[in-house]
Amino acid sequence: MKFRPFGLQVIPDNWDITTVSSVVNVVSRGKQPKYKNTGTMVLNQKMIQNDGIHYEFAKRHDIDKQIRPDLFLKNYDIVLNSTGTGTAGRSQIFLEKPKEKMFLDSHVTLIRPDTDKINPVFLFAQIHDSRFVKYIEDVLLAGSTGQVELSKAKVLEMPILLPPKQVQNKFGILYETIMKKQELIGTINDNLVA
Repeated sequence: MKFRPFGLQVIPDNWDITTVSSVVNVVSRGKQPKYKNTGTMVLNQKMIQNDGIHYEFAKRHDIDKQIRPDLFLKNYDIVLNSTGTGTAGRSQIFLEKPKEKMFLDSHVTLIRPDTDKINPVFLFAQIHDSRFVKYIEDVLLAGSTGQVELSKAKVLEMPILLPPKQVQNKFGILYETIMKKQELIGTINDNLVA
């Protein structure tokens, strides 16, 4: 199945279609935590929702169990749910540094863009697009019903658009502005309900 990011039928001459592998520094599954009531925050699949990162669903990891430094989340990291029907394919981006030191569990894939090659928000917009999520569900997931997995290899092979950097940056600024306004509206609505 030939997939066209953003559903485009015609790609401008100076745009490329490439793969995630060509524009990232890191793609890695997280680590299985050893849960405890206190300790390091663990990003799990329930925290990754379409409208943002929900810290209220965070769990904690035993600080005595070592975690690889590259699994701790940074600004502009993209996180992608990678296990389970109805959950795999959901993604988010950290527009700002996480509220506290946090790593991801083994059901989540970290995508750390190479900012010299791609605007992170532009990459996220493609992965987060509903057509892309459907492509992940229909083509990339493997396994039995309910236990499907999105492997690291499949994430690296995912097709993405790569227009000139100035186009990416203009789009990224606009998309990030919209995301921050939506987050602000959500906060206001939560406060009105409370």
